[in-house]
Amino acid sequence: MMKDFVANLHPHRKSILGCLAALIATFLLISLAISIAVGTDMFQLNALSHSKYEYSATAQHSTLENTYYQYNAGISFTATEESQTRLNVEVLMQTEECQYSDAIYWNTTKLNSDGVAVSENVADRHGLNVGDTIFSKHIVDGITKSYIIEKILPVVTSARVSGNSKHRDGIIVMGYDEQYVANISYSCIIFTREPIEAVAEGCSEMPTDILHREDEIITVVMRILPYLLCYILGAVALVVIAMIFLSKSVASNFKRLASNGADFGALNHVYYKITIGTGMGLVIISVFISAISFGMAGFYPINAVPVLAVAIAESITLIATATISNKRLWRN
Repeated sequence: MMKDFVANLHPHRKSILGCLAALIATFLLISLAISIAVGTDMFQLNALSHSKYEYSATAQHSTLENTYYQYNAGISFTATEESQTRLNVEVLMQTEECQYSDAIYWNTTKLNSDGVAVSENVADRHGLNVGDTIFSKHIVDGITKSYIIEKILPVVTSARVSGNSKHRDGIIVMGYDEQYVANISYSCIIFTREPIEAVAEGCSEMPTDILHREDEIITVVMRILPYLLCYILGAVALVVIAMIFLSKSVASNFKRLASNGADFGALNHVYYKITIGTGMGLVIISVFISAISFGMAGFYPINAVPVLAVAIAESITLIATATISNKRLWRN
């Protein structure tokens, strides 16, 4: 009775482990760098995707719901009364009569005149919680006043996204302050799903600076896209390098066994077991690294996009590269 042929390609395990460790460490650094670079934009994209308004616009005065005052004077806050470092935030103020709906992801209920709502990214950055106090020098009377944090808002970096928006760490929403309204010029930002004609009826003049939420999403996506493409290419390169190294490490034994008449199916089975098996382990580790890197500041559904993109790109590359390497070994 003839025994089944058993092929053993004798891969160099120590050198393979060393190569894989170096590739994984490199990918980890790339993941951390990319996740930090696109982190704020990913948060903003998450906020935009959860919001339900169709567009935002500015007007001199508005009685519509989901309207905020934005002061031209530039209100600033500090984490402590003695601090000279201002929080890098966008400040909005609630109106006296306006109601606030769930059309905006980061909306909040009515605040007291000495109350504020702070986005989570600002709160985390400065160690702030509900009930804590932050400070602002009142522009009207010059007195430094304390404001109680009444609510922590979801993560958001700015109220509206445009192509030339300045970098902000987040937003602070103030309760209605009649001193500011009576003495400091402002504009109203309206977030709505109503037709522009209906919006105009609730404003003192025709709204301007109309910005559609879809355009905001496109703006953010275009900022993220180059980084995401580089990230996917880096993940693909990781798999290609690993497959080339694995193929070369077993090439001499593969050729020797093939020249000695080794069974085609058995030899291929061992080859794919080494390459595909090792590669799948690499893909799983890469996906895990991606999930951790992009989930460091919070696990939001939008953060799954780069993770899934890496998993798909690496899996396709793994199968294609292993197949091509196998064919080249047989040809040689």
